[in-house]
Amino acid sequence: MKQSKFPKGWDEEKIQELIHHYEEQSDEDAIAEYEKAFFSESRILRGNYRKASPSYRKARKINKTKIKHH
Repeated sequence: MKQSKFPKGWDEEKIQELIHHYEEQSDEDAIAEYEKAFFSESRILRGNYRKASPSYRKARKINKTKIKHH
């Protein structure tokens, strides 16, 4: 039998715990977890936009203008 390779810090026990967590999770908890991750990532993306290069910001502004006019 082929030995499974796990990412660093992971093993069979951790995988089984993760599977159990999601199998037992209620719909409400799943939605709350999703929303927390989504809004956290959105905030990170907005933060990185402020640090984006001027040429990227200019291209994005032009693209938004084109979309509004269609």
